[in-house]
Amino acid sequence: MGSTVARAALPALASVRDEVERYYSERFRQFGPTPLGVGWTCTPTQELRFVQFERLLGFHRAFSVNDIGCGYGALLGFLRRRDRKAQVDYVGTDISQVMVDAARRHWKRVDGAHFQLSGEALRTADYCVASGIFNVKLAHDRSTWEGYIEETLRDMYAHCNAGIVVNFFIADAELDDIPEHYRCLPDKWVAYGRTLGASVELRDNYGMPEFTLALRRH
Repeated sequence: MGSTVARAALPALASVRDEVERYYSERFRQFGPTPLGVGWTCTPTQELRFVQFERLLGFHRAFSVNDIGCGYGALLGFLRRRDRKAQVDYVGTDISQVMVDAARRHWKRVDGAHFQLSGEALRTADYCVASGIFNVKLAHDRSTWEGYIEETLRDMYAHCNAGIVVNFFIADAELDDIPEHYRCLPDKWVAYGRTLGASVELRDNYGMPEFTLALRRH
């Protein structure tokens, strides 16, 4: 399985995925295709995170991207507004069937947009991105949750040609101590990215208590 996720941990990670699916499906049923429905507070902060993705990876006029934890496809809408001439070959994956169904309905008339459930065969794209999927660990212990993060990052990196970009809540004594949240310092995930063979770039201090990492192929 790789560096620190033992095969014995696989049943635990399957349980993690099941609980994450229930959590986000319930949010989506409650709040619908809105930032609240996917765990964010508002559109401006949601899109500020997307700006960091764009700055770190430098999306060009024609590119393919896998959006892991895509929700209702907010990133696709952002990319289309930022550059209407861009040729985006987009695949969004999500653990929640209700989110995938909603995204398919909303984007059904858009060429180059496909949505699928997590766990289905994932194509290799120029980029793989994930926004916010590691921030809510629910009742899982830190070790199990970090195993889930490692597995996800490893799979994303295996399915990119150019690089991946992800974000995390940053650890800070003055910030919330909500037990369900996962906060960390960048060092751990910078080091893990390097074990994958990636060139790692960190971006922080962009107005929110978090950081964004790009893992690029050399």
